[in-house]
Amino acid sequence: MEVAERAPRDTFSHPTASINSSCPSGRVLTLTATSTSTMAAPPPALPNVQLLFGPMLIGVFFNMILFGVLVGQVLTYFQRYRQYETISRSTPLAAY
Repeated sequence: MEVAERAPRDTFSHPTASINSSCPSGRVLTLTATSTSTMAAPPPALPNVQLLFGPMLIGVFFNMILFGVLVGQVLTYFQRYRQYETISRSTPLAAY
C-alpha cells in the first residue's frame, strides 16, 4: 500500500504566523506576520469631580453677588436721575 504525498498544508504557529500556499502558476506564496498582543490602553481616569465643582460653585456665588450689586446700581440710577434725557438714560441700560 502506497501512501500518497500530501501537498504542504498552510502552517500557523504562535506568536509568528506563516502561511505557505501555491498558486496555479506553481509559485509558492509566503506570508509571514508577527502576532503581538496589542490591547487598547484603558481610558484615562476621570478627574475628581468634587475638586472641580467646589471652586466653580464659589465662582457662581460670587458672580451672583456681583450681579445683584449691578442690578441695585442700575435701579438706583434710573430712580434718581429721571430728569435726564432718554438717550442719556439708555446708555447704562445698553451696558447692562
